[in-house]
Amino acid sequence: MVENFSPWAKYLFLYLLTNHRIGLTGVYEITDRVMLFDTGLSKDQLNEAKEELQAADRVRFYENWVYVVNAQKNNGYFGEKLDPAVKKEFNRIPKGILDTLSIHYLSGSDLLD
Repeated sequence: MVENFSPWAKYLFLYLLTNHRIGLTGVYEITDRVMLFDTGLSKDQLNEAKEELQAADRVRFYENWVYVVNAQKNNGYFGEKLDPAVKKEFNRIPKGILDTLSIHYLSGSDLLD
């Protein structure tokens, strides 16, 4: 649960969930340098927060890619009318990144379950 996270992990989680890069899928490219600049965290705080979020399977990190695990369900933007936009966004993500981060496309009907 998020309330059990350290203050740095909570802050990083909120940042990753709400920054302008997240899109509809919750998968996006971002560097540690950008996260450090945007959040003001130290490198050690960032690394500890990333480890904590990854251990709890809330966020997955690989190279310069981030996957906020339940972003699609939590953002509230789903439905058949959005499916083409979500599919288009997924198609822009390299297949190797999708496979490594274990990401699978969820259609609007999948999100309603």
